[in-house]
Amino acid sequence: MAMGIFFSETLVALACFFGLSSYFVQPWFKLGFSGIASVGLVIMGIRAWVSNNKDLPKLPASATASFSKGFITNSLNPFVLMLWVGILATASVGHEGNSFSERLPILIQLFGILIALFSLDLCKVYLSDYLGKKISNRVFYIITRYFGFILVAIGLYFGYQFATMFIHFNSLRFK
Repeated sequence: MAMGIFFSETLVALACFFGLSSYFVQPWFKLGFSGIASVGLVIMGIRAWVSNNKDLPKLPASATASFSKGFITNSLNPFVLMLWVGILATASVGHEGNSFSERLPILIQLFGILIALFSLDLCKVYLSDYLGKKISNRVFYIITRYFGFILVAIGLYFGYQFATMFIHFNSLRFK
């Protein structure tokens, strides 16, 4: 799962680095991304909320399934995009050149940050494995339902943002 998150972060960071960040602030991109993120978060939240799994998972998920889950979940998180746009805006200060060699220090900083994030993700995996052995099935069930509720709430918020942008976007088109 940590590898999936890492690859998702890397793709977003490289997309921002190579100039796609200007598209990320366009109204049509925000509209589409908020709609997709809203639906994805609500679905994940409902699945967690209505899950009848009151026992801790006994069998580890396949590597492919864990990788995919980490990649998709992280890719649906709009804060990842905002994080990397902000990081690149900050790292670009003082590096005004357009050539690759002039922007190479920014790319090196970017990969340093990615390695640090990957290290933190690996620590989270270790900690979750450690804590997973310490909590009871009942506590696991409550935590799963609680985070399902949070995901639904965040998804509904993004749905509201989508609806607001959709109405605003269409009102500007038809004036």
